Amino acid sequence: MAQRKMKVAGRQSRSQKNTGADKKAVCVGKRKPVEGTLSRDFDELDMRFGQRTEEMARANEALLAEINERKRLEEKLRGSEQKFSLLFDSVADGITVTDLNGVIVEMNEATVKLHGYGSKEEMIGLGAFVLIADREHARAAENLRRTLSEGQVRDIEYKFLTKDGKEFDAELSASVLRDSTGAPTGFIAVVRDITERKRLGEALKRSEKHFRSLIENALDAIAIVDADGRLIYESPAFERMLGYSFEDRLGQNALELVHPDDMPAVTRGITELIRNPGIAQHTEVRARHKDGSWRTLEIVGRNLLDDPVVKGVVANFRDITGRKQAEMELEKLYRQEKDLRQKIEQEMKKRIEFTRALAHEIKTPLTPMLISSQVLASELKDEQLLRLARNISRGASNLNSRIDELLDLARGEMGILRIKPERFAPLLLLREVVDYVAPVAASRELAFVAELPDSLPEVNADKGRVRQILLNLLNNAFKFTSERGKIALRAGVQDSVLVVEIEDSGPGIEDKVRERMFEPYRRMQSDTEHLSGLGLGLALCKTLVELHGGKIWVRSKVGKGSTFGFSLPLRGVGDTEEV
Repeated sequence: MAQRKMKVAGRQSRSQKNTGADKKAVCVGKRKPVEGTLSRDFDELDMRFGQRTEEMARANEALLAEINERKRLEEKLRGSEQKFSLLFDSVADGITVTDLNGVIVEMNEATVKLHGYGSKEEMIGLGAFVLIADREHARAAENLRRTLSEGQVRDIEYKFLTKDGKEFDAELSASVLRDSTGAPTGFIAVVRDITERKRLGEALKRSEKHFRSLIENALDAIAIVDADGRLIYESPAFERMLGYSFEDRLGQNALELVHPDDMPAVTRGITELIRNPGIAQHTEVRARHKDGSWRTLEIVGRNLLDDPVVKGVVANFRDITGRKQAEMELEKLYRQEKDLRQKIEQEMKKRIEFTRALAHEIKTPLTPMLISSQVLASELKDEQLLRLARNISRGASNLNSRIDELLDLARGEMGILRIKPERFAPLLLLREVVDYVAPVAASRELAFVAELPDSLPEVNADKGRVRQILLNLLNNAFKFTSERGKIALRAGVQDSVLVVEIEDSGPGIEDKVRERMFEPYRRMQSDTEHLSGLGLGLALCKTLVELHGGKIWVRSKVGKGSTFGFSLPLRGVGDTEEV
């Protein structure tokens, strides 16, 4: 531009000279024509030179712009290459580039990690087949030829190898690389590790197989119906339950097998189920078996029409025909048992009334006999007659006691026997009983020993009934202990209960007899081989002890004697109230 300005200025000077020359020519006269022609030529040359200079300036400006654009594009290209390199290495899948012979020329960081190598440099130049298990090589070669032919292959599974020889499952997709003319130059492969996916897939298959096996072998049947009530699935148990195969029933209305009498209730249940998705509906229905019989089914239905997987109403069926029949049979037996129990209660009441009447009938004449024998014994002086009178008195007294025992036992069986607890000292009662029975032991030449402690805590019990228990057990010991035998009475406190035991040196008791000793009307055989009593005494003792909240037991071995014992809680039943 500066040159151009300079040249324009020069042109203006020459013009000014010409103008001056013209003025001079005017003054002095005309010059030759040659001077005007040269001036015009110089002007034309000067104009052409100026145009050329401007064209060169414009060309320089265009070239400079082109250089700047090329620099910008080069910078952009370098930035793109950096971005591509970062992207290439940030991809989680392995990307490998090989030449046409399968030799590795480039890979991303994921490929290095996937195969367990230390760096890219360690992998460059390796044959790609070293990354694949040997048994896969033939298939890999075939797929390589296929890639070259078709341009690409996708999602082919191989067993790949790590550097240390460990196998892993991966999925490969490959494409052919080409130059600008379209000629193939190599391959690019993308490898995705699917080990975890395969593991989860196998686990899912096992889980599906497991649950399918459970469903197909379950005793309960499962059915799925669509919104129109058409069957879309039925488990094999349904065929075992009603005889119809799934193929027989597919697409049919689920209510076709329902008993007509049950249809209204089933329809109401389905309507409620449809209106309230997610709730469970329970019902019992009779369904027709393929053989024409009716089976009772328990059904639990759930509306899963909105579930994208199920898209139906799921029903669980359980055949309860046997249970219903058993319930009906049980109901029948219950009614029979109730009738029988009422009859037994009536018979027991009759027996109680009979026992009471019998006791009354026996006690009425017995009372004057007992009184008369006692008066007679007190008046007689003759020893022989006195013994006879005393025998009569003892017999009448024993008979009176047995009648009382029979009445008490009958009351106990009916649950109407009562005790009247009171606080008393058991040691004093035990001593009274010992003094009372000592003459009996002496008369039979029995060694009777009372091993009692110096003190015992008070108990809350029916004193008269406890005395009755003690006398019954002692009389039982006297009865079955031969002359010159030994009987011992012991008492003490163990674990907050009063424990009393009576040990004898009698013949002992067999196991089979001992197990049923406290049942009424069980008679024991004495050492004299006579049948003794009705077994009322021990049965009554058991009833009275249990009314007090205690326990009764016997320990015995044949030929080693027996020990009868009972326990009473120190506080007693109710403690202060009558039981």
